Amino acid sequence: SDPHYCAEEKELYFTMDERIYVYRDDKVLILPSPINVVGQNIQPFLTADCQTIYFASDRAGGIFQIYKSDRQADDKWSEPELVVASQNGVGNPSLTADGRTLFFTQRFVRSGQNNVDIFYTQKK
Repeated sequence: SDPHYCAEEKELYFTMDERIYVYRDDKVLILPSPINVVGQNIQPFLTADCQTIYFASDRAGGIFQIYKSDRQADDKWSEPELVVASQNGVGNPSLTADGRTLFFTQRFVRSGQNNVDIFYTQKK
């Protein structure tokens, strides 16, 4: 689920079994640590140049937060940096083409029902 095609590198990123995978060169590969670690790592979104991945993870305390990681040499990724945190959990990151606005969802409970709102944050 959560497919995201990165045209620049001809790669398809997706979530399966609470991990992030990539399909390229007719192979399915699981992204290694530090992307896939303890907990769920889901909902990948890559910048247009395919050099930065945004994703949701509950790696720090069981509440989903949004992280980003930069591609390094030999298909390695930098240590993920926390980008959006919330006590209610956030996910579904999506970045505008200019890289200045990050959209995401946040869950909340109202009148005993789970709901989702869409939010955004902008770089200054």
